[in-house]
Order: sequence, then C-alpha cells, then structure tokens
Amino acid sequence: MNYPIVIISKTIKNAFDYIPRPPIAPRPPGRPPEPRKPPESYRIFLLITIVFVLVFFSAFIKTNTEPFLTGLFGGFCALFFGFLTRVNERENEEYPNQYLKYQTALRNYAVEKEKFLKKLEEHNKEKSKYENSYFVNALKKDMYENSLGDFTQPYIVSKSENIYSMGKSEVLFFKQLASHFPNKVYNNMHFKVYDIEYKPDMIYRDDLIIIDIEIDEPYILKTGEPIHHISSDDYRNECFTEAGWNVVRFTEKQVVTEPHKCIEYLEQLIYLIKQGNIDSINSLIRPKEDPQWTIDEAHKMAYKRLRETY
Repeated sequence: MNYPIVIISKTIKNAFDYIPRPPIAPRPPGRPPEPRKPPESYRIFLLITIVFVLVFFSAFIKTNTEPFLTGLFGGFCALFFGFLTRVNERENEEYPNQYLKYQTALRNYAVEKEKFLKKLEEHNKEKSKYENSYFVNALKKDMYENSLGDFTQPYIVSKSENIYSMGKSEVLFFKQLASHFPNKVYNNMHFKVYDIEYKPDMIYRDDLIIIDIEIDEPYILKTGEPIHHISSDDYRNECFTEAGWNVVRFTEKQVVTEPHKCIEYLEQLIYLIKQGNIDSINSLIRPKEDPQWTIDEAHKMAYKRLRETY
C-alpha cells in the first residue's frame, strides 16, 4: 500500500454500499384442513371383521376343548369388537363439532385472505418502485446523507494534560492546514475507545465529517525504533473508523516536501466524501506516492538517517 493512505469510516462506507431492497411480500394465510368424515365403508369393514372373527372363534371351539383358553379367546374377541365399535362411535360423535369448527375457521380464512390480497396489492405497488433507478438512487442518497455527521465526538485536552508532543514537521503542517481550513483543524483533541486513549496528530472536523490526519515517520528520531510499519496501525485505524471517523495518513516526507499537494489532496477528499463519490478517491491529485515500509526497511532508513535528508 502506498501513501497517502485513506480509510473511509465504516458508517459512510456501509451507507455507500447500501443496496435498497424491496419489502418482503406478505405471507398468505393457510387454508384450514377439512375434517375427515368417517367413511361408510368402515361399517362394512367392521361387519366383515365381526363375521370373520365369529367364524374363526367357532372353529377354535371345535378344535380346542380347554375351557380356559376358549374363555380367554372369547374375551379377547369381545374386547376387540368393543374397541372397533368405540372408535367408530367416537369418530361419528366428534365429526359434527369438528365440522362446525372448520366452518368458523373457513370464514376467518376468507377474511384473512381478503386482507392478504389487499396487502399483496400494496406490496406489488411498492415493489414496482424499486424497478425505477431514480427511486433507488434517491434512497441511496438519503441513506448516505444520513450517515454524514454520525461520528463519535473527540474531547479537548489542555496543554498541561497533553503528554504528547508534536514534531517540527507536524507543527509546520498543522499551521498550514489551520490557515487553509480556518476553525476546522485541531491538534489538541483526544479520542477514547474501550478505555484506550488516542491522540490524533491533527483533526479536520466540520458538521458532516471528521478526519484523523496522521503524519507517519518510519522510525523514532532519537532511538531509531521502527514505527508505523505495515499493519502496526491497523487496530488503531479500526477503532477510529468504527466510531465514524475517516483516517488519512501522509508520510513525514510528503508533508515536508509537498505540503500544498497534501492540503489539495485533503480538500478534494473532503469534497468527494460529502458528494458521495468515495469510489473516485484513487483518481485524486496527490503528492508523490511513498510505499509503506516493513520493519526491516524502517531499520535501514534509521541506519541511513533518512529523516535528516528532507
């Protein structure tokens, strides 16, 4: 990735990627099932079963002379006849009540079906709007405009409370930014996420957007310790963009050698974000690109004292 690095806030990015969807169609009511009427054939089946059992019972008596077994078998047949008869009687008793309930449910179904058809008609009218590109674009525009201004506010820290100091290049660039964007650029504000306090190098803020402007150096000047190398600021950037902030990162070399192009780049970026054209960011006029460095590359820069050459 090359500098300048731009990371758009997730609030704005989600609004930009928003695709309006038509409303979900209403669900039709379920038609109540008609109760099963006891079939007339059941009685014929019962009669045939009784005749068959009686014939079988007569044959059993003739071939078996044991009274106990005869009585046991007769009792079983009686129970079986009673069970079949009771099942038939129960079904005949319950059917009228079940049919009355079915008629009531059928009337309710007709009412619900009429309501459903009206809702379906309204749904189809609403759905047809989404076939119009102007309507869809208007929805997207409203969503995007509502996302602007939705960010966590920073808070001001007094000089006595501020434990962070700005380097010479940051001080100079801040003065140039403040002159170009009067009353919109700050260097005395902090931002807190999950009990972690962050100090942006500087902030651009108006009523619609807020930008964390960072000046990245490859190493600490006094110690040579690598900083801002690839992926080292990912979590920090994530915290800011989750809170509705945009993040712009320049290299120290860019703001020192091409400050006016950096300011022009910011001005164009602010305009694009407000207009909803964040997909055109890569076409912006920008300072000469600097590749993001690895830890090893930062060590080499520190060894060569690169920061002292610009």
